Amino acid sequence: AAPLTVGTLSFNPEQKTALPAFNTVALNIPITSAGQPATVATGLSLTSDCVGAGTATLVAGAMSNGVQVATYTNNGCSLGRDVITASIGNSSQTISLAVSPANIGSVQFSGSSVSGTSIVLKGSGGEGRSESAQLTFRVVDQQNKGLAGVEVDFAATTYTGGLTVNPRHATTDANGNVSTMVSSGTIPTPVRVTATATRNGLTIAGLSDALTISTGLPIQRSMSMSADHYNIEGGDIDGQRVGIMVRLADQYGNPVSDGTTINFVTEGGAVGSSAQGACNTKDGGCSVDLITQNFRPKDGRVTVLAFVQGIENFVDLNGDGQYTCKGAAAGYQPLVGPCPSGGEPFPNPSDEPGDMGDPFLDTNLNGVYEPALGDRPFPFKNTTFKEKGDGEWGMNYLRSSIEVIFSGSDAFLTQVCNEGDCVGGPLANGAVIPVAGAAGASCQARNLSVRLADRNGNPLPFGTSVTVPSANKLSVAAVSPATINSTTTSGGTVHLMTVTPDSACAPGDFTLQVKTPQGKITEFKFIAN
Repeated sequence: AAPLTVGTLSFNPEQKTALPAFNTVALNIPITSAGQPATVATGLSLTSDCVGAGTATLVAGAMSNGVQVATYTNNGCSLGRDVITASIGNSSQTISLAVSPANIGSVQFSGSSVSGTSIVLKGSGGEGRSESAQLTFRVVDQQNKGLAGVEVDFAATTYTGGLTVNPRHATTDANGNVSTMVSSGTIPTPVRVTATATRNGLTIAGLSDALTISTGLPIQRSMSMSADHYNIEGGDIDGQRVGIMVRLADQYGNPVSDGTTINFVTEGGAVGSSAQGACNTKDGGCSVDLITQNFRPKDGRVTVLAFVQGIENFVDLNGDGQYTCKGAAAGYQPLVGPCPSGGEPFPNPSDEPGDMGDPFLDTNLNGVYEPALGDRPFPFKNTTFKEKGDGEWGMNYLRSSIEVIFSGSDAFLTQVCNEGDCVGGPLANGAVIPVAGAAGASCQARNLSVRLADRNGNPLPFGTSVTVPSANKLSVAAVSPATINSTTTSGGTVHLMTVTPDSACAPGDFTLQVKTPQGKITEFKFIAN
């Protein structure tokens, strides 16, 4: 059989302008054998530059009267002109076709390099805290396929505090992806980034999700510490727990980054867990338990210290959100470079701490370092402990302390007042107290007040009840307050009651009962005769 020969290729209809993306055109391929129209196109091969790039297809169809018809589809080829080759054996023909790249269908935000939606303020980065985020967009055509080689411009919705976007211009990769980096400034703000892509005279923009520049380093003025309650039944009982909470914020009042570690030390009992004597913040705060056990201070008052690395207070005179150093060299970075000539001032010490020395466990909370009284520096560095600051603003151990009472379970009456006439104690369980004027001639109602405390003169445990379970020939109004609240007041708590005699002014008595949360009962008998 005679070999097959490929004739001159042509388009139907003839293409006088560029074939738009996602349009098709018929390609006529004449094939002869020995000068006569062939009836088959065995071994026909169809190729093109765009087909090779995956941005066009050539599909052979029917053959009639010696002409093989193929359908060419432009799937957004960006080469500008495609060269098509049809070959059988040693016979081949080529034809070129102008093609238009795909127009942009949309600019899609793909995601961010940071988990969550926030980055920290400039100068506040560290482990787990990023000062920048890479934002990725994808430019796609009308078929949602990535477009390569598209120029994209980036812009932020705000540049507050020196926020930057870099690069400002980029080109999409083979999959249509393009990225830029957002770096935080010194002032908290929400921000979005706009990606604007242009092709074939068409401009389309896409917007990123919101990114929050919010969290800086903790600052001393925004550190707070509290306990669930401050008088726990731990003077005589081990294993009682009370939650200790610490909350941190930066100079703008924004909660610090999750995972900020706060350390604790205690004068008595134990603090923390078996895993660690610290906690890691979530949404700006975290807590540990203080557990009652030895050591127990003689006065029953236990100081708990929390400390964490952060920045000292300063007065932001120019409102730029960061510490400003006067006369600093170009490129000065707070917390990194030295400030040779001083900068913005510390606050007035009478208002809030400024230039701070090293933290210490202040066992009597008088603010004076007294090692002879049991004060201890933390972290342990006795040889270099500095009670006063160094005169330079910067990083330091922020600190806060609270006092928790390890209250005894035995109640004592330390004072009883009858219409303002007071006698002292202490009176222990079973004591008998006379109530003058509540029986006999000219008897009348008497207003009593009693002061209750533990053996150290401290308040009884939080939740202790004070009631009158029984009375004879006397009526006693409900004790007020009937429950001991959270307090550290020295001397205990005062409780009021009104004692009313019966109509015959007969002698009588009543029992005052004090019951702690752990069930320890102390009773006092009051007698009118």
